[in-house]
Amino acid sequence: MGCKQSKAAGAAPQAQPNHPGVAISGKASNGAPAGPGSENAATRSTSTAVSASAATTKITNAHVGKGATSSKTPPLAKRNSSLTSKKSQRSDASTPQPPPQQPKRPSTPQLPHEASLYHYLLGGLTVDDAPTEQVVRARTAPFWNEARRLCQSDPSLAAYVDSHTRGTPLHVACSLGSSQIDDVSVADAAVACVHAILEACPEAASKRDGHNHVPLEGIFAGIFTAAKRRRARETKRTADDEDVTEDDDDVDISAPFRFRNPTAHLLLTRDPDSLLLRGKSLYKLVESLPDDTHPPLGPTALFLQILVDLGGATAAGAAAKGAATPSLSGINFDDFAASPEEDDVLALLYRRFVRQFDRSERFFAGDNSREEVVRHRERWKNAAVNTF
Repeated sequence: MGCKQSKAAGAAPQAQPNHPGVAISGKASNGAPAGPGSENAATRSTSTAVSASAATTKITNAHVGKGATSSKTPPLAKRNSSLTSKKSQRSDASTPQPPPQQPKRPSTPQLPHEASLYHYLLGGLTVDDAPTEQVVRARTAPFWNEARRLCQSDPSLAAYVDSHTRGTPLHVACSLGSSQIDDVSVADAAVACVHAILEACPEAASKRDGHNHVPLEGIFAGIFTAAKRRRARETKRTADDEDVTEDDDDVDISAPFRFRNPTAHLLLTRDPDSLLLRGKSLYKLVESLPDDTHPPLGPTALFLQILVDLGGATAAGAAAKGAATPSLSGINFDDFAASPEEDDVLALLYRRFVRQFDRSERFFAGDNSREEVVRHRERWKNAAVNTF
């Protein structure tokens, strides 16, 4: 007993955890030697601890869905999965779906090649956006240069006749140029285009459209349109009680007649008898001519000179022409009948001459030697001489 106690006394004391009620190494938790019932108490204590650990494991597994220990999905996870699936379906339904593809419509059939020049010229009234303003295509030189290039690349295009209007490229070019051109350089390009069309198809000068008009009458139509605009301006000034100023009267007519004069010359050279220039036809044309204040001979005087020299324009009635030429067949000669005897082309020109001459002699308040007065008188003397 002494040795055992001595060994026990010589051994280093071991630190024991202070857990009450748990026996360790045959001793009670309070450090006293274990009594006879100590082992049973320790066994019971250990069993209690194991049972508590097992219960803790069950509770933990229940919270995490047993992890890898079970392949079954807990009810809460199932519900969450169902909600997620429904939400995904609603999201797919709310997302805009691309519309079903429509069957492709057949493309617009292209115009036949032989009509390309005709329809290109018809597009001359299209407005293009320029850097500073909108410009009608027929008022630009590139438009006419391209038309001339088309004609020269395939001369057969000049002979095209539209099945509906019976019009030709030459009909369109003459009316378009006469009504739209307002620049000298553009006028030169347009005349070159007309020349190319006539070179490719000389007989086009005599072709009549659905209204029985030859291309030369397209030039006249441009003059009539300009006269209507001029009369509208004069009516507005009268209604507004405005005085006619120098700027109102001094409208530059050089550019349009830069196209009309050589074009008329080209047409009448090809067919001098294409139009009967007399009676009502000539009267209406002369009446529509603007006051020509350019130094003699002005553009309007040159225009009428071409009609007289090449087209046989005269103040005589239609009956004086005699038999109709082939190019005049089918027209209504009543349109060319003489105007009422008390008023004909010569009487019209005489009245114009008197009006212009009287205006050149107008006196103004103050000093009539002023520069603007002298310029006014000079301009209207020019107009009277051109009319004469």
